[in-house]
Amino acid sequence: MPPSTFGAICKGLGEAKLNAKPARVVMEKPLGTSLATSREINDRVGEYFEECQVYRIDHYLGQRNGAQSAGAAFCQLAVC
Repeated sequence: MPPSTFGAICKGLGEAKLNAKPARVVMEKPLGTSLATSREINDRVGEYFEECQVYRIDHYLGQRNGAQSAGAAFCQLAVC
């Protein structure tokens, strides 16, 4: 899905109460088309998910097989 939809999707998940822990969100970087749009996307996602629930995976790592991608995503884990 395009990054421009992340805010609306997270809002829908929040309204459906599907954003409570242990729910996680994985976003493929780079986000947006500029620093401003990247910040906007992160701010919108942050309205509904805590930082420790958000995983950001590099686009090129996302092209590899699932096991490698999953391992890379867990590198983003923060303690809540």
